[in-house]
Amino acid sequence: MRRHRSHAPPPGEAPSPRSVRLHPDALAAVLAHCRAAPAAEACGALLGTIEGPAVRAAVGVANGAPDPARSYAISAARVRELDQRAAETGLTVVGFYHSHPAGPARPSAADLEAAWPGYIYLIVGEAGRGTDTARVWRLAERRDRFEEVAIRMETTKCT
Repeated sequence: MRRHRSHAPPPGEAPSPRSVRLHPDALAAVLAHCRAAPAAEACGALLGTIEGPAVRAAVGVANGAPDPARSYAISAARVRELDQRAAETGLTVVGFYHSHPAGPARPSAADLEAAWPGYIYLIVGEAGRGTDTARVWRLAERRDRFEEVAIRMETTKCT
């Protein structure tokens, strides 16, 4: 999986999170997108606030990988466009999501190679089998592995 690396991490990057607040509507949008494309890696952006961090919304994007059944790709231009759209509502791109249609919700070697520091990564495993599981990860400080981030479900309404 390759993504263009010309997009910088979020400005004012917060210290690496140990947990992320996730709004139920954002998780529902991610799961619906992944379930709608069970044979391919669905992908998109997580929008929210760096403080916390908190994921308020998820926006699905077309998978630009040459083999979408085995990898995903989101261009840097598309990320910038999503970030500009998010900024209009006071949010930013805080991370990305993708599915592993027949595999677990943990990063692959390809995910590690393509990861950008400063973002969180939500992976939906088993999306093509109807037994999906969502887990969140972040790139470790040394950029040699991922560390799992605890999910704290939001209970307040997004504004």
